[in-house]
Amino acid sequence: MDQFWDNLQELFSATGEPDLEKSLNKILSIGKDLSKAEILALFLANDQDPGFQRYGCVGPHNLLPENLPAQDLIHLSKPQQWILGKRLNTALHNAARTSKLQYLASSPIGQSNAIIGLMVIADSNSPPTDYTLQITKLLAISITSVIQDYFKNLQQKADNELNRHHQRINSIIEEQIHEGLILLDRDLKIKKLNLSSEMMLGYANQEVLGRNVTDILISTEPLLPSLKDAQRGNANFNLGDLRLYRRNGDTFLAHVRTLPVINENEIEGVIILITDLSEYDQLNSHALELEKRAFLGEITSIFAHEVRNPINNISTGLQLMAYDLPNDDPNYDSLERLQRECERLEELMKSVLSFSRSSEFEMEPINLPSLLQHLLQRLKSRLSRYNVEANLQAISDCPPILGNPRALEQVFTNLINNANQAMQETGGKISIKIQTIKTAENSQFVETSVADTGPGIPIELQEKIFKPYFTTEKSGTGLGLAIASKIIEAHNGTIDLESFPGASVFHIRFPIAIKQDYDSKNNILYNKKITN
Repeated sequence: MDQFWDNLQELFSATGEPDLEKSLNKILSIGKDLSKAEILALFLANDQDPGFQRYGCVGPHNLLPENLPAQDLIHLSKPQQWILGKRLNTALHNAARTSKLQYLASSPIGQSNAIIGLMVIADSNSPPTDYTLQITKLLAISITSVIQDYFKNLQQKADNELNRHHQRINSIIEEQIHEGLILLDRDLKIKKLNLSSEMMLGYANQEVLGRNVTDILISTEPLLPSLKDAQRGNANFNLGDLRLYRRNGDTFLAHVRTLPVINENEIEGVIILITDLSEYDQLNSHALELEKRAFLGEITSIFAHEVRNPINNISTGLQLMAYDLPNDDPNYDSLERLQRECERLEELMKSVLSFSRSSEFEMEPINLPSLLQHLLQRLKSRLSRYNVEANLQAISDCPPILGNPRALEQVFTNLINNANQAMQETGGKISIKIQTIKTAENSQFVETSVADTGPGIPIELQEKIFKPYFTTEKSGTGLGLAIASKIIEAHNGTIDLESFPGASVFHIRFPIAIKQDYDSKNNILYNKKITN
C-alpha cells in the first residue's frame, strides 16, 4: 500500500517537469507500477493526419497499432474497458483481439469537446483488476494536465516574447527616430522625452518628468494655444517652422506638430513631434562648400597647366645633375628623392588636366577583349605583388565599339588599380566580363563588368565616388573615377556601381560601333578592323 501512495506522489510531481517528453514517459512508467499491467501506450493527435499516432509505449510495442483512425474516436470518447470475447467496436479492439490480449482499458485525453489523445492499458497474460479503469482515467487526467501546462507555458513564453518585441519596437520608435518626441499626459505634463528630444533641447528625461511642457519647450512664438487645441482632440495640428530655445539659450529652427492620444474616445495625452531643421542649414552649407570646391577645381586646373613646364624643367635639371654624379656620392639619394617628388607632381598635374580638358577624342573601332587582354598582361606583375588574381571572360564574337584606345586604357587602368588597392591587404580576385546586351528600346551595347572581392563600398559613399576631389585614400587626388566617368560619357557610355560587403562591381556600357558613325577616311579603318 505504501508503494501505491509513493507512486501517486510521483505521478503528481511528474506534472512539474518542463520537458514534455520526459513528463509523459515518467507518467507511463509510474502507470506501469500502479497498474501492474504488461502494456501502457499513449496515443496523441497527429498534425499530418486526422487520427491518433502512438507517442509512447511501455511494454511490447508490436501488440498495439502505431496509428488509430479518426472514426475510432466515436467509440473511444469515454473511459471504457474491453475484455477478450466481448464485441469489437474499434480498430484498436480488433488489434487487441488479434494480439490475444486479455483486456484493453482506454480513457480519452483532453476535454470532452476537444479530445487530443488516448491513454491505453492492456495485458496479454492477466485479466484487469478492479482498479484498472480508474488508474487508466487517472493517468489520462495527469497527461491532460501535463500537456495543458506545457502549452500554457509555451503560450506564456510567446506572449512574453511578443511583449518584449513590442517594447523593443517602442524603444526604437522613441529613442532612435530622428524626430524629437515628447509625450504629455492630459494635463500637458511631461511623461516621456525620447533621446532625440533630449539632444535637441538639452534636458534629460528623468529631470523633467511631471513638469509642465511650457517649462522646457520655449519658442519665439506662443505654443500653449496650439497645445490646448491638441488637448481637445484636434489631430495633426501643424505648428509650422518655429525657432525653439535649447537649455543653454541657443535657438534652432524646428518644425513642430502635435497629435492627441485618444483611447476609446477619451483624450489620454498629447504627443509633440519636433523636426530639427538645423540639418538643412548644414546641407545648405555643404552645397556652398561644393560650389567653392568647383571654383577651386577650375583654379587648380589653370594652376596645373601653368606648373607642368616648371616641373619638367626641374626634373630635367635633376636628371642632368644625377648623371654627372657617381653612385656613391652622398647627394645622389637626395637627387633621387627629389626626382620621385617631381614624378609624383607630374602625375598629379596629369590627373587635374585630364579632368579639366575637353572631352573630345579621336575615335576608332576598338575590340574591347583585345584591349583589356593587353592591359591585364601589363598589370599582371603589379597585381601579383598583392596576391590579386585577374581573369577575363569575353564573348568570342564581341562587336567593336567607337573609342579612343588611350582614354579607355585610362578608364580600365583606374578601375583595376582601385580594385587592387581595395584588396592589397588580403588579396583577392578581379573578374572582368564582356558581353553584349540589348535594352528595351532595342539599343545594343557592349557591357564590361569589373568585379572585385574587396570589402565593398559603404552605401553612403557610393553616390559620391564619381564626384571630383572625393577620395577615401590619404594619397589619392579624388579625380580617378571622376575622370573615368567623364571619359565614358564622352564615349556615349554609362558607368554604374553595384556594391555590398564582400564585392564591388562596376558596369560600363558602350554603344556598338556602326558604319554610319565614320566619315570616308575613318570608314576604311573601320572596315579593316572588322574584317580582321
